[in-house]
Amino acid sequence: MKTAKQRILEAREIQRSLSGEVLGMVSLFREQKASVNKDRMLSTEGKRHREQMLKDKFEVYAISAIDKKHKEYKRLLSEASRIAELELLKEAPKVDEQSQKLFNAELAQLRGNIMFGMTPERSLKSLIELVEKASAHPNLAAQIQGEYLTLGNDILQRAGKVEAAAKLRHELLNNHNKLNRATKFEGYEEANAALAAIADMEKGQFAQEAKFSRAFEEISGTHRLMQYANRADDYINDHQSKILQVQMQNKDMQGTLITE
Repeated sequence: MKTAKQRILEAREIQRSLSGEVLGMVSLFREQKASVNKDRMLSTEGKRHREQMLKDKFEVYAISAIDKKHKEYKRLLSEASRIAELELLKEAPKVDEQSQKLFNAELAQLRGNIMFGMTPERSLKSLIELVEKASAHPNLAAQIQGEYLTLGNDILQRAGKVEAAAKLRHELLNNHNKLNRATKFEGYEEANAALAAIADMEKGQFAQEAKFSRAFEEISGTHRLMQYANRADDYINDHQSKILQVQMQNKDMQGTLITE
């Protein structure tokens, strides 16, 4: 099964490919518009009418083409989100019995070294060693999270000068963060990063106004295409008569958008 990151990359590629498709639309529109203007059989009014038909056709075609890509984009993001959420629900494998026994013995020894160290600095050194050993497995790290806070607080209470206490506090915080990271199984951080990336992508526009507004306005002659580029369902509801008219006037557009 593909990872959430792979699905996100596929979605981004779909979005990037939209630029090439829009460029192709604009090129084809200009070509057909030039052909209309060169047609000597058409009057000025006839050319104006034919050009409007062309704009309507390309507007409907563009909405349809963008919508197909947008739906695939959303499908990929939804799949990525599902994969990432499943990853977060996954449990870390249990610690094998031998490793747990060895850790318990080391914990007992280090706990004594921490509690009865000659100086706060020596106690801190033993506490850091405990974090190192617990970091070998997420479940071992989780087992000492609460005790770390208690032991760390005891070390701080024994600190004398303000400067020494500040240095100890800094070291304790760093190792507390390290211990917390160690409780996360492999893939946890990547899954969280994937969900954050998905949230950002879902908040943004699929067809970005800054990139496509001028091209869309050239195609449709109004700002309407940009207004509906990311809302195909609303376009279908608001402009059914136009879509039907385009279908009737253009054989290659029959079945496009409205009845899909």
